Amino acid sequence: MASSAIAGALLNATFDERGLASLVLLATASVLNVEGDAFALSLNGTSTILSSSLPVPTRTFDAHGQPTYRYSAAGDLTVHVAYSVTDAFVSKQLTVSSARHAHNVTNVTLFAGARLLLDGAAPAESVVAR
Repeated sequence: MASSAIAGALLNATFDERGLASLVLLATASVLNVEGDAFALSLNGTSTILSSSLPVPTRTFDAHGQPTYRYSAAGDLTVHVAYSVTDAFVSKQLTVSSARHAHNVTNVTLFAGARLLLDGAAPAESVVAR
């Protein structure tokens, strides 16, 4: 699956087969690479879903080129991860659905173990925990 890019007024965002891959800050041409854009969800206080352990998702784009990833988890559970890019921000939204079961989301980590590398060098504390 090829990468895609979305341009904002102050930054460009690129996306790969699993999510956010990099941000380019246009004013400085600095590149913030994102390694391992994954999420973690705890359901009903017992089970945890890690996107990195799921099969490669299906990726679609809306009319503005904003990507949405569809992950299939255990049973009929589906997680949609939608990104949107505005002038200076990238947002990430998770939606959990199931046709047969009700689930309570008890914990969400949007960037589970993601590493951020500024211009190719990893800052000392670059792992995003929550």
